[in-house]
Amino acid sequence: MDRLNSVLDDVLSKVRGVLVKDPAVIAAYEADQVAGQAAYDRALRKGRVMRLRKAGVPLMDSAFKVLEDRGVGGFADWEITSVARRFGLGPRRILVLTGDLGRGKTTAAACVAFPRMERGRPGVVYVRERVLAKWLGSYRHDREWDAAIRCATLIVDELGTAVSPQDQERARMALLEIVDDRMNNDRKTVLIGNLARADFDARFDRRMIDRLRDIGVFHEDLGASRRRDGGDE
Repeated sequence: MDRLNSVLDDVLSKVRGVLVKDPAVIAAYEADQVAGQAAYDRALRKGRVMRLRKAGVPLMDSAFKVLEDRGVGGFADWEITSVARRFGLGPRRILVLTGDLGRGKTTAAACVAFPRMERGRPGVVYVRERVLAKWLGSYRHDREWDAAIRCATLIVDELGTAVSPQDQERARMALLEIVDDRMNNDRKTVLIGNLARADFDARFDRRMIDRLRDIGVFHEDLGASRRRDGGDE
C-alpha cells in the first residue's frame, strides 16, 4: 500500500508539473487572482463609501460612485484633490481648504479620509463649524466630541459661518481644543470654508495660526466649479 501511495504521489506530482507549465492554466490562474483582487478592492471601497455616507459627508452621488469604482485615483486630475492626497500621506496634521462653492473642497476632504478608514476604529467624523461650537462644554454631546477627537480624519465644514461674536469665540475654542488633542497622534484634521487666507488670519487667534504654521497646510482653490464633474453638493 505504501508503495502504491508513493507511485500515485509521483504521478500526481508529474501531472501538476505539466499543468503548471501549461500557458492556458497559468493564464486562467492569473486571471482568477486578478478578478479576486479586483472584487476585494471594490468591496473595500464600497465599505468606505458607506462609512462616508453614514458620517454625513455631503458629496454628490456621482462623486460617491467615482470613489466606489476607482477610489481617490478617480479625482487624480483635480489640483485640490492632489493637494489633499499629498497631505494625507505626509506628516502635516491640519489641512485648510478654501475657495468658492463647488470647487471640490469636500471631495478633497473625502479623499483624505477615504484611505484612512479601517474597520474597528472611528474613521471619519464630519461636522459643521456652528454645530461643533454647540458641542463645547455640553454633556449631551460628549460622545460626538470624543469621536471627533479619536477619529482618523476630522472634517470641519463651513468654517467662518458662525455669526455672533459669542458663537465665533466658541467655534475658535472648540477647534483649538480639538486640534490640541489630535495634533500629537496620527490624526488628520481638514478645515473647509470660503474664507480667504487674510480672512482666516483675521478670524482665528494667534494660537490657531501658529498651529497651522507648525503642522498645517493652507490651500486656496481659485479654479472653476467642479459640480458638473461630480464634485461637492
